[in-house]
Amino acid sequence: MKKLCALAAFAFIGYICHYDIKYGTIPTATEAVQVSKAQPAETKAASSSSTYTKIKIKPGDTVLSIIEELTKKSIPVSMNQMITDFKKLNNGTPPEDIQIGKTYKFPIYK
Repeated sequence: MKKLCALAAFAFIGYICHYDIKYGTIPTATEAVQVSKAQPAETKAASSSSTYTKIKIKPGDTVLSIIEELTKKSIPVSMNQMITDFKKLNNGTPPEDIQIGKTYKFPIYK
């Protein structure tokens, strides 16, 4: 019985390792996240009280990380307000639907 339990445990650990390497959290060389600095392309007035900048998305970028980098301090608005502003500037595109290589408008907070 002990041998059967040891064999089952070994098979289970093998399956977990296989799954983690093939589908899980261990990145492969082609999927390695590249940390990049957001380069503001252009700044314009979105309305009388707010401005925005256009930034091309690179691997690993998120709306939150880009806005934090633009403000260089804590963000002075709530997450809901930031999401609303991002959607307004980008024709209703939700922050979770941004795509690598595309350019989006990001609000600049002062």
